[in-house]
Amino acid sequence: MSLFFWRYMSGRFTHVVLHLADIYYQGEDAYITIEHYASGALADAVAATVTVRDPVNAAVVSAAAMTKTATGVYGYEWAIGSTANPGPHRVQVTTTYTSGAVTYTNMEPFKTTEVRLKA
Repeated sequence: MSLFFWRYMSGRFTHVVLHLADIYYQGEDAYITIEHYASGALADAVAATVTVRDPVNAAVVSAAAMTKTATGVYGYEWAIGSTANPGPHRVQVTTTYTSGAVTYTNMEPFKTTEVRLKA
């Protein structure tokens, strides 16, 4: 599933596309990817981080740096523990983008993914 987040800042449209499956199982790896756009084109961010919170709001990943895989594209591999709390997990990305002398920090709304018990 992909989510689009748009922002208009100082004459520039910036947005992030977050790619994440709806369901994962304990013990799996989840690959979280984002596409970062500025003024309609993929653009490198100064920084891209991800935070994942479990059903009791504990941070299981806290502001972890995402890896650049292409211009404006970043990824993070989340190793879901075999004893991870089942239930909805909130995934939130933060990007920082600089244009000229202005720096924009985007903390995007979160997407929820479900972690289920491994059968």
